[in-house]
Amino acid sequence: MKKFLFAFLLLLLSGSPSLVFANGSTGLVSISDKLLQIISDGAPRLYIYNVVINNGGCAQTTPVLLMDSTMVLSKEIYSMLLTAKATGRKVDLVTSGCWGDFPKVFSVYLGD
Repeated sequence: MKKFLFAFLLLLLSGSPSLVFANGSTGLVSISDKLLQIISDGAPRLYIYNVVINNGGCAQTTPVLLMDSTMVLSKEIYSMLLTAKATGRKVDLVTSGCWGDFPKVFSVYLGD
């Protein structure tokens, strides 16, 4: 049993976070020419248009970042997205689950 648990933990730790914990991702993409929309009523959220989540498992492919108490680092992720948009750096948006029909962003990797 200990060997099985060790092998499982090793597999979990050695894998890419986007492959192990997430439903989908964009891969490295530029968002400098993409539309961002913030909606403050109901559940505050940010939509990132014309970016496709691969293997997200949701009806829509447009990612959404929830910007309320359910998403602890939403302000930091939003800042990173604005940085990427302003500087032309690429991001990899990683999602976990769906919010309605839209894949929920839970992690962003800032690339070159």
